Amino acid sequence: GVCEYLNVAEFDADMFERVFKVNVFGTMNCVEALLPQFNDSAHLVIVDSLARLLPFTKAQAYGGSKAAMHYIARSLEVDLKPKGIKVQTVSPGFVKTPMTDANDFEMPMRVDVEFASQAIIKGIKKGKRDIAFPWLFSSLLKFMSILPESIQVKLSEQMARKQQ
Repeated sequence: GVCEYLNVAEFDADMFERVFKVNVFGTMNCVEALLPQFNDSAHLVIVDSLARLLPFTKAQAYGGSKAAMHYIARSLEVDLKPKGIKVQTVSPGFVKTPMTDANDFEMPMRVDVEFASQAIIKGIKKGKRDIAFPWLFSSLLKFMSILPESIQVKLSEQMARKQQ
């Protein structure tokens, strides 16, 4: 996937298009090509992100694209489960990659690629519906995501101020 950050003072709809083309439509093109090949024991794994859970500053395109991927995966699950096709999502937090190395903000509980790949493999083997990691970070974000939206926005505003 890709991530570009938005400066709302210079709103750029083209940036949303670039991010969605890779993160959403790139994945959907793969699904379109593979789905006809699937049999009743097939397995579809779609990567979204924990960023889908809360409104993070400047990450509107990235978070929106990952929220879209999660929704699409769950909807596909409804349609594919009766055919015996399993759908899993991978919802990572921050993983140390060239993409996150370019970030200029604190990334709590960032994990290395080895940790991430082992968590994904373990989750797939266990048949977990949503493979979210690291556990503490995902648990905190999932808890925050069930709070009223007004509180979510206030928490996100506080995090944004802390990053300035």
